[in-house]
Amino acid sequence: MPFTTGDLRVDLPALDLFARRLDVMVDTMVDTPSRVNAVDDHLGHSGASDALHAFVKGWKDGRGKLEREMNALAKMGHSVVETLTETDIGLKNAVTNGKKNSP
Repeated sequence: MPFTTGDLRVDLPALDLFARRLDVMVDTMVDTPSRVNAVDDHLGHSGASDALHAFVKGWKDGRGKLEREMNALAKMGHSVVETLTETDIGLKNAVTNGKKNSP
């Protein structure tokens, strides 16, 4: 259910999915070296394996910054979803309790 207040509309399920996908992307990127090692035997030619390892080894430039930025985005997404969900539940409970207490 989207969270809406005034002119603000946030699709919480979509934001949650985005944050979870970022988590998976970071985990996959961080795990790239071990994934490359796991396919060595399947490449069939040492030249292909050597080229792949050279690529992974040389791909260090910028990967740490990208990882930090993706983690920060995912954390923000998770935080927004959690905070707005808690706020929505709190407001719903306040309205529900207000109706029970009204004459």
